[in-house]
Amino acid sequence: MGARRRYGAWLALALAASCGADGSSASSRNAFHVTGIIEGFYGPPYPHEDRLALLEFLGRNGLDHYVYAPKTDPYHRARWRDPYPEADLARFGELAAAAERAGVTFTFAVSPTDIVFTRDSDVEALTAKLDALWSEGVRSFTLSFDDTIPVLTDPGDLLHYGLDVGRAHGELANRVLAHLRSFGEPVELFFTPMDYNGAIQPYSHRLGETLDPGVPVFWTGSGVWSPTVDASYMDQVATALRRQALVWDNFPVNDGPFVNQLNLGRYRGRDPALGDAVDGVLLNTMIQPRASEVAVYQLGRYAAAPATYDPERAWSDALRAVAPGSAAFRLFANQSSASFLDPTESAELEMDVDALYDSFDAGGAAFQSAATALGDLLDRFAGIRAELASEVADPRLLAEIDPWALRLESLGRIGREGLDRIVAGRDSRPDRAQAVLVKALAVESASDPHRMCGDAIARFLSEGADRLALPPG
Repeated sequence: MGARRRYGAWLALALAASCGADGSSASSRNAFHVTGIIEGFYGPPYPHEDRLALLEFLGRNGLDHYVYAPKTDPYHRARWRDPYPEADLARFGELAAAAERAGVTFTFAVSPTDIVFTRDSDVEALTAKLDALWSEGVRSFTLSFDDTIPVLTDPGDLLHYGLDVGRAHGELANRVLAHLRSFGEPVELFFTPMDYNGAIQPYSHRLGETLDPGVPVFWTGSGVWSPTVDASYMDQVATALRRQALVWDNFPVNDGPFVNQLNLGRYRGRDPALGDAVDGVLLNTMIQPRASEVAVYQLGRYAAAPATYDPERAWSDALRAVAPGSAAFRLFANQSSASFLDPTESAELEMDVDALYDSFDAGGAAFQSAATALGDLLDRFAGIRAELASEVADPRLLAEIDPWALRLESLGRIGREGLDRIVAGRDSRPDRAQAVLVKALAVESASDPHRMCGDAIARFLSEGADRLALPPG
């Protein structure tokens, strides 16, 4: 396949290469040299058309990188030595071309987790992998050693490096970078290290000493999932790595323990001073690409002006950008907004439940008004799929969120039945028969693993059952 000449992308990379590792010349697009997303989760890789849509969305929102690193692409990790089929390579070429049109850099990542560092044939297999992508117009690459065995096992590697994994990683990256630079064109190489969060280990210092200073290094923060990312901490990371890190931000990703939740909430907890402490910020997106746009939009707003970033306003604007004119999508997202960044979820539901039980003993108009308001909200939950279908224009977004929409409909129906029983049994307390039925509904509400509303419906029903079981007073 002939090389495709992408002068616009090369110019952008050349400009990026002219920026020092100290962060002295930030991108004119936002406060960071590199911003965007990483398709880096454990789960089904994105369909091609969703990648194309995300590239356009990134460019439209002032973000500049798409890092391709899906763990379950066999040619990315498990079979990294094997060449991609021709059809797959052609699609990478299409992505590189689409990225250039959008003003975005497409970055290909490979994860040679079982490479023998002193075996020339392994290094040649790695560079041949990248050469094939180069022939399709890709000029930005990542070597990834995240989630790998933290020791060397091959006798030749042990003889040459001993226990110094940091030096082995750094020298491999330097060889790859030298190979790519031999083509005589601007090129970009990132590195995902073995240790990438928390307390800084000797490995990071050795990697920083060895690695070419032009290779940025990813770091997730103080933890794999970091509620906050502070500039002072990232300055310590920069000292160890001898360069400012790139933040691999594990929001809104929902693989592993989060696979049954949509992270549609607020992007927050990132220091306004990060623009002076890190080289960039990239979000690790959800298994659901269209739903991930809620977080991606917010990153664009944060990156544009970290000092004045308003998470609440950015979140509201993101919902309107992803599903224009849809009140139903905002209602839906409100029930699926809690994450390790922000516990806020189902605020209206919680307020309506509080109002119901605050007026429960006194009864009267206040209780009836609270029951009506809560019932109306639960009825909206019960009809959410039809409301979404009438308002959301993107059928792929609707398909992605449908399992959670079904869950919300179920919670609406269960909650409404429980509310009716609580209202009906209030005046006949103790009504243990109704209490048992409402308690059963509370158990039923927790039976589906798809997270919506947290445990708010179960708690509402359990409290109602407890109140029905006791006499007034």
